[in-house]
Amino acid sequence: MFKLLANKYLLGAAGLLLALAAIWGYGRYQHAQGWSERDTQAKLDLAARQTALYNEQVRLEHEKLAAEQRYQALKADTAARVADLDADAARLRQRLSAYSKHPAAGATSRTDDANPDWIGIVAACWSDYASLGKKAATYADRVNGLQAYVQSLMSAQR
Repeated sequence: MFKLLANKYLLGAAGLLLALAAIWGYGRYQHAQGWSERDTQAKLDLAARQTALYNEQVRLEHEKLAAEQRYQALKADTAARVADLDADAARLRQRLSAYSKHPAAGATSRTDDANPDWIGIVAACWSDYASLGKKAATYADRVNGLQAYVQSLMSAQR
């Protein structure tokens, strides 16, 4: 009888150990699944952040390229306008020099005649106007460059 009772306890202990081992194994499996799930989610989050960063860099490069193209177009337009002003100034200087060499240019002293003093004043004004156009073109280039730089900084902070 003792042997039978001992076998019962032995079988019960073996069953209990088997149940505990099964529970422990199931818990370990669940734990591993949780870590695997978190690891997978972390990898997906990292990939999403890297994709967003890449897209932002591409967008900034496109904006920079567009700003550079606008800058070059404005620079070319300004250069063309300055060249036109230079040509106009040269043409006016030629006319003024032709008028000042005309024999009737200094014949009278009325203020509306082609007096060499008035011709010099008009030529000086036109020269100042042409240099003002050149300075304006230079300042426009600088302002456009600064605006593009500030815009790139502002969009990089978003």
